[in-house]
Amino acid sequence: MPGYSRAEKNEIVREFFSGAGPEDLPVCGHCGEEFEIRMEYLKESVLVRVDCPGCANGFSWRPPAATSDWQALHLQYFSERASDDRPIRCPYDDSYVLSTEFSDGSMEFRCPYCNRKGRAQKASS
Repeated sequence: MPGYSRAEKNEIVREFFSGAGPEDLPVCGHCGEEFEIRMEYLKESVLVRVDCPGCANGFSWRPPAATSDWQALHLQYFSERASDDRPIRCPYDDSYVLSTEFSDGSMEFRCPYCNRKGRAQKASS
């Protein structure tokens, strides 16, 4: 069974990061089985491991080097959404943005697909 092209890999990972949640996993284009997807959080990005239990195809994916960090307006918007417990979507690729809150009241926002990141103070509700 042939592997996945670069475009297929990117589409599978993008679908995973922009999907509704863990119950909405992308399916293999070769056999139709749901992928088994695991993420490892590295210091500067994530490593995504994708395996198909049906046809035994698989691959690993890392995001590209970020072309830029978030702009101040993005961070303000993310902070406001985080303080209201609303989901945050990347304006560049529509993936869910991951957030981490620190004890000093600041938050870091990172898009796992495009690898943009930035830190801001949490907005007050």
